[in-house]
Amino acid sequence: MTGDVPSWCPDCGTSLDLRDVEGRPRPYCPSCESAVWVHPATAADVAVVDGDRLLLVQRDVPPDEGAWALPGGFLEYDEDPAAGATRELEEETGIHADPADLRLDDAVNYRREGGRRVLSLGYVVDRAATSGAPTASSDARAATFVSRAEVGTLDVSDGLPYMRDRISRLLTAADDPDDRTDGDSGSDVSRL
Repeated sequence: MTGDVPSWCPDCGTSLDLRDVEGRPRPYCPSCESAVWVHPATAADVAVVDGDRLLLVQRDVPPDEGAWALPGGFLEYDEDPAAGATRELEEETGIHADPADLRLDDAVNYRREGGRRVLSLGYVVDRAATSGAPTASSDARAATFVSRAEVGTLDVSDGLPYMRDRISRLLTAADDPDDRTDGDSGSDVSRL
């Protein structure tokens, strides 16, 4: 198992072929006579909703250093997804949330620069269920609540191809919670 499509067998080092396995072309080791399964890395974002505003961070690391995004990052291999999402939220913004208060909003499978596949889980939590004041730390150079009008003036992360759509949908939901729609962020992004 790997997050990137390998060229070599992780068990024996043999060059991999592509073979049809379970109806899809998959990396296959002719020496081990087995498929090499490719699985995405898992990341999570948390949208803290305060009325018609969302908490955003200005990224201080690639991809899109300097651009704005929801707080989040990669989960540890042994971490509960909601607990990992709240860990990332607190590390980047100083805002604390109980994992039980998070609601899963969406899941997006995308390809990062360089080809790595990532499954991004999008969580939502109401500001009233959180504590602390936004303070940038860890991978963020700024953290603040922004409105729909303010988002229009910000450089929103394009290195995270689902981000612009996720923020737009959540702001629409904050404006009118009964008007929830799923959007399409591009050809290499699939909503689960």
